[in-house]
Amino acid sequence: MRGVGYAGLLGTSVMLACGSEPAATDVERWTLSPGPMVAIGAVDGDAGYLFQRVVDADLLSDGRVVVADGGLSVLRFFDRDGRFLGESGGRGEGPGEFASIQKIWVVAADTIGVLDLATSRLSYFESDGSLVRTARLDLSVTTAGVGSLDFMAGVLTDGSVVIASLALGREDGLGPDRISVERFDTEGRHLGRIGESEGLVRARLGERMIGPLPFTPYPHFAAHGEAVYHVDGYRSAVSVWLRDSENEVAFPAASHDLTGAWAHLEAEVRRRGHAMYVSVLPTTPRPDSIPALAGLLVDDGGGIWVKQYVPQTDALWLTESGRTAGGSWWVTDPIGRLIAEMEVPDGFTPLRAKRDRVVGIAVDALGVERVEVRLITR
Repeated sequence: MRGVGYAGLLGTSVMLACGSEPAATDVERWTLSPGPMVAIGAVDGDAGYLFQRVVDADLLSDGRVVVADGGLSVLRFFDRDGRFLGESGGRGEGPGEFASIQKIWVVAADTIGVLDLATSRLSYFESDGSLVRTARLDLSVTTAGVGSLDFMAGVLTDGSVVIASLALGREDGLGPDRISVERFDTEGRHLGRIGESEGLVRARLGERMIGPLPFTPYPHFAAHGEAVYHVDGYRSAVSVWLRDSENEVAFPAASHDLTGAWAHLEAEVRRRGHAMYVSVLPTTPRPDSIPALAGLLVDDGGGIWVKQYVPQTDALWLTESGRTAGGSWWVTDPIGRLIAEMEVPDGFTPLRAKRDRVVGIAVDALGVERVEVRLITR
């Protein structure tokens, strides 16, 4: 990621201990509780617990859980024990309604922000679900220099939101995507470009299709305090842009068996019966390297969490959304020193890490989504 600068951020400076790669043997071993302390969701019954497509979830300061259901276009509120309290929103383009919820976040006094990419709108709600206000994002080419915004990185200390815009790297669609990271204030005004990076690598698949390679790295972004964090996937490192500087936090390097990874991919796409992938496999370029990292979170204390890439589960053709479950995560302290390796249960995808708990999405054998809160065991 190439930082290009922004000014006027508030809050405390972040000092990063960037340098040589830390040794994996020097860290603590953490785990998440094998069972959730709170589990929200059901196959049938009360409609308040039936989700269509969970896109995000977060914890309020008193332990309540807010869930964004992209399929139903609603925010749902649950108490700290998982009991349904009510919902806000609904499909539409009026005040308090959503066309496409992309991400939610919680700021001071438990105000909940919502990004709706389809309407280019920010909405803010009280913790009881009542609408506070909305704001349209300024997407004019002369100011933002972007035509579409694709995913949100996070929120900075002053409440400004960081959103990434994606464009194809070349007119023919081949090569890596181009990503620009933009900053907007709470009223939707564009405040400038934070940085630029590359995204998914696309190639010709078969004779008539161009698409992402199965082992292309999936870019991940996060924001916390005054810093923006970025994982490009290939390098076992997180780029950290702060004010007018760019730093890097290194993690233990991974080593993958390219031949074995490709053989597993072939077997798995055939087992799943994915006709398109099976048809293009013979002519799809094979990788000369495998990504190192597959996920990124920054906890509420500024610690960095990254998921170690596993080709057998994290290949893009096997996850498709870039959201991967389970696996091992490295965790740093707020100044970037590696302190722990954490095991995440299979089927659970962390979304937020706060204090001694993690909220995330669990998918059962029937494909039913649940929002779970799990305790961290140190």
